[in-house]
Amino acid sequence: MVSNRCITLRRMTAASCNFVIGLCATLLLASAPLAMAQNYPNKPIRVIVPYSPGGGTDVLSRSLGEKLSVALGQPVVIDNRAGANGAIGSEAVARAAPDGYTLLVVTNTHVMNPYLQKVPFDTLNDFTPITFVGISKMVLVSGLNQPFSNIKELIAYAKANPGKVAIGNSEAATMLTGELFKMMAGVDLQQVPYKGGAPLMTDVVGGHVPLAVTSVTTVMPHYKSHKLRVLGVSSKTRSSAMPDVPTISEAGVPGYEVQGWYALLGPKGLPPAIAERLQKEIAKIVSAPEMHERFETLGAEAAPTTPSETAATMRADMEKWAGVIKKAGIQPQ
Repeated sequence: MVSNRCITLRRMTAASCNFVIGLCATLLLASAPLAMAQNYPNKPIRVIVPYSPGGGTDVLSRSLGEKLSVALGQPVVIDNRAGANGAIGSEAVARAAPDGYTLLVVTNTHVMNPYLQKVPFDTLNDFTPITFVGISKMVLVSGLNQPFSNIKELIAYAKANPGKVAIGNSEAATMLTGELFKMMAGVDLQQVPYKGGAPLMTDVVGGHVPLAVTSVTTVMPHYKSHKLRVLGVSSKTRSSAMPDVPTISEAGVPGYEVQGWYALLGPKGLPPAIAERLQKEIAKIVSAPEMHERFETLGAEAAPTTPSETAATMRADMEKWAGVIKKAGIQPQ
């Protein structure tokens, strides 16, 4: 009898020890993200831009990185990893440790890619939305030596030469902006993909591609130097950065409307405290008068959002463009 009681007590003691050990392990795991957030950042932060240098996303990211470095007290390094419509750079972040030291700046191309090509990650679930940095209106541009100088002349020329007019794009967002124009204007244009906005603008200015869709941010230097024509703005209202340029809707395609955005994401599992810290710092940065003016010169508008607002908009845009892609009959590559 005594022996059985001793065995029972030993079993109870062992079970109690296991419970305490398990509880301690759980508490340690739960406190790890908090400790990480409290010490964040204590080393340089890498922001991957999945497009080539010189484009709108790159320019905005570098402007933001400079200010964020000062705010956080650590270097912020911009790492350009162009290719596959942004999927190469995005994959690097999806596979990175969720510690806040590897971040990603994407455009709305990010939520279009799954319907256009095979991507090695889950577009929504493999990332942590942090904030929108800004919004940028898209523009339809042409070279100075083209036989049309406005939207109506372009439509007439394209209808007279079906399939013979090329339109350049630098990623999915600009490609689909062009596809929507084709659908609504009733024209047949040949899409020509580029690896970034900078080389695309070089070819438009040089007369190698007659038309292109890009962001206001990307085209601003060429617009100011009068090296190309900006035929129309894709949004509902004109851009304050180029008030003389009509919207595509008012210039000949009623109801046409597209707006781009720039978002900061982290890997899946990024501690909420780190995401919130980054969101608050970026909201302060983009709301400051100096940065507001910087955004205006680039043709963008500050648009800080909370992580939950960012996630909701990304999901809604993903559904919207899925419909456009289906209607256009575009098949994944």
